[in-house]
This record gives sequence, structure tokens and C-alpha cells, in this order.
Amino acid sequence: MDKMILTPRAELKNGEAYTLTIPVGALMSKFSSSNEEAVLEFTYVAESAEGGSQPEESPVIHETIIDNDKIDERHKWDRNEVLKLWETYNEEGRHTTFSGNVILNRIHTEALERWMRFYAGNSANYKFIGLSGNYWGTQSSEMINKQIVDFDDYQSLIDIREGEILTNPPTDTFPYVVDAYLQVDGEQTEVVGNDLVTFVVEFNRDMDTEGKLQVAFGSSYPYGDYIVEGAYVSPTRWEGTLQLTTLIEGGTQYLSIRNGTTADGTLPFYEDLGRFSFKIDTTSAQSMSMQADVKAEGIQLYWQQDDFDTLAGYNVYRATKEDGFYSKLNRTVIPANTKEWFDDGVEPGQRYYYNFTVVKSDMTESEPSGKIVVTAMDTMAPNIYHTPVYQAFTGSNLVISAVIIDNVSVNKAVLYYRVKGDDTWKRLNMNANNDKFSAVIPAVSIVEEGLQYYIEADDGGLRTYKGIC
Repeated sequence: MDKMILTPRAELKNGEAYTLTIPVGALMSKFSSSNEEAVLEFTYVAESAEGGSQPEESPVIHETIIDNDKIDERHKWDRNEVLKLWETYNEEGRHTTFSGNVILNRIHTEALERWMRFYAGNSANYKFIGLSGNYWGTQSSEMINKQIVDFDDYQSLIDIREGEILTNPPTDTFPYVVDAYLQVDGEQTEVVGNDLVTFVVEFNRDMDTEGKLQVAFGSSYPYGDYIVEGAYVSPTRWEGTLQLTTLIEGGTQYLSIRNGTTADGTLPFYEDLGRFSFKIDTTSAQSMSMQADVKAEGIQLYWQQDDFDTLAGYNVYRATKEDGFYSKLNRTVIPANTKEWFDDGVEPGQRYYYNFTVVKSDMTESEPSGKIVVTAMDTMAPNIYHTPVYQAFTGSNLVISAVIIDNVSVNKAVLYYRVKGDDTWKRLNMNANNDKFSAVIPAVSIVEEGLQYYIEADDGGLRTYKGIC
């Protein structure tokens, strides 16, 4: 039987009457049930085995329960009731130490090998573990189950029970995007056309509203083809607008969200690439439309048109600026039954604008189609030029610098460092002055044990590392 021992804060006086009150909810069982109010009166009597007085630190308490009705109302749990509560506790996935976390995946894609997934361990007998009280970025049980590999997939694995799914995003974790969506005329929509579109980004916690959030979208990684200008309208909400006119590329588009910091400046926002998507329907805006698919070797172009029934073929044009000079890519007219072209003459990471024309039967050309903008796949990682530092003065700050260049741009550079022998790496965002990046390691980390460090350069798609360990 469980006991509760109470120790008085002051010495009890022999023969004095006392009242002890235990308020409602002061005690909690492991099944999350709380106590009702209990009031006890007692008189303190100090007695010895021979009937004389004994030291006050060894009291004998004579208890009197005031509310006997509440004693009669007490419930005595039997074994079956306890087991039923225990089963419910486990069915709800509460038997876990992993809760209050945020799990975010690009659930719109079926490429499960790119997801972060939970894999259960093997077990010769049926076992289960809980995963309750986490935020998955979705309320869909089907989507959540796809992120778990357990007994439901292979009977040799432990069963993972996800239990309670948090509907309200936790505000005490790292900053992340709770939702990102589009509005037209104040109404939320998933499909847009030739419209003035408002882009809305909502965060789980207050952000630094003076910082410049970078929002863009595109049809292929890193989804930065179209830039959306905007600003914070509240600490947790950012809005930007873009008129979709000539920059219309039909099909599914994915959002790229970068460069934010929490309001207190302690936690950076890590880029959110491709987790939110929408569709552009160009059928009502254009009768001649074009699409693109980015590949490592170049850019695959597709098009369609319904203005001309009789034609000789097509011409495809490309420019490096939207309003720049468009040069023809094909030397001869593309046959009428061919509606694609592969552009293998692109530079990695370069942005290109494309359109096409219909070559009519009299060999004259139609007006150009609507333009599309496509960024070639960046296959060139940043280059780090750095002279390793092998000597430093203890008790003094140490400046680490490097020249970092990229064929497009350097998105960020981070310095990681630790005292030799430590398990944890510390990080510093490096400041940029043109191509030169630098950061200062504080003097407290410059000790006789030695220092390890390395630099990470990121161009938004590829990363390069350099340092001494």
C-alpha cells in the first residue's frame, strides 16, 4: 500500500490540536486522476513506551477524518479496472519519452526515400512503443503512417503507436512554417492563373520582423525561379504579392522559404524547400503554353497549342533576361508532330527564359507564347579558399576567414568549432564582405587542449566543407 509522509515545517506542540487540508488536485496518480479535497484533524500527543513523554521528533498522530461521506465515496480499484486503464494508456501511445516534437516532411511527394521516417526495431515477440503528443504537420493518419515503418509493415518489427496527434503547433521548438498558401481576392486557393496573387507564410512563433524573409517558387529544385516580394504583417505572419502575367508556367509549383530568425535572435530559421505547393492553370490565360523539366544534363521543354490546325512546325527561343534578346535554339524548324526540345547548352545554376512560336504553312511565325523562367540545375558546389590556422594565443579571440566563391551565389557560410575532446560542435554564422567570409571564435574556447574547426559553404543546393579536425 502506498504511503504519503508529511513532515511539519515547525515543531508540533504536545496536546495541541491541528488541521491538515489536502486541496483538490494536489495529488495525481499515474493514470492522471486527481484527489478530492481531504480535511483531517488531529491532536499531537508525545508518548513513550513506558507511558511517559518521548522526544517530539517521534510523534504518534491520532487522526480524525472530518468528512466521513467522502471516505465512503472512495473507489477501490480492482485488477481488471487497472489493466483496462493501462491498456488505454498504451493504446493512446502515451508510453513514450518522445513527445512535444515537430516532424516535417514533404508529404506531397511519393518519394518516400527522401522522407525522414521512423523505423522500429526487430522483436521476436509482439512489442509496442508509443509516439504520442507530436506535431506532424498534417492530421492525416494515412500520411503519418507512411512516415512510420513498424509492425504494420513487417510483423518482425515492434509496433509504433502514434497516439495523440497535436493539432496546435508547438511554440517552444525551433522556428518553422506552420502553413504557406495563396489568396486571390482575399480567398484562399490552391490553383491560380493570370491573377494578382497574395502569398501567405505563417510561423509557429514570433519572428524578427525586421529581417528579410526570402520567398520564391518554381517547378523544380531549388524552387527559386520566381521571387515574391513582401513583408511581415505580424510577428508570425508574412505576406507578399505577385502578378502572374507573362511569367506563367503551368503545372505544380513548390515554395522556397529562407532567411529568418526568431524575434529574440537566438534561433535561425532553416530553409523550407518544396514542402508547400500550388498549381498554375494556364489554359484560360494562354492558348500556347510551355513547361519545363530540369535535369542534370540540361532543361527539357514541352509545349502545347490549339490556335493552329495547319502548321509547318515550331521554333524555340531562349534569353537570359525576361525582356532581353531571345535567340532561336533550333537550326531547322521543329516538326509539327514534335512538341518538345532538350536544351543541353545551359550553364549550371543560370536562369533562363523560354518561349516558342508556331511556324505557319507559309513559313511565317506566330506571336510568341507566354514566357517561362527556368533555373538550370546547379551542379557546381561552392569553392572555399582557406589557409588553416594551427596556432593561436590562449585567452584571445580567434578570427577565422575564408574566400568563398560560387558560380551563382553563396547562400550562407557557417563555422563549426569545438575544444578538442568535446563531443558537441558549436556554430557561428560567418559574416560576408564580398567574397570574404569571417567569424570570431571566443577566447573561452581557445585553450591548451587545442581547437578543431571546419567551414561549411552552401549555395542553396550543394555544400562544401573545409577545416582542421
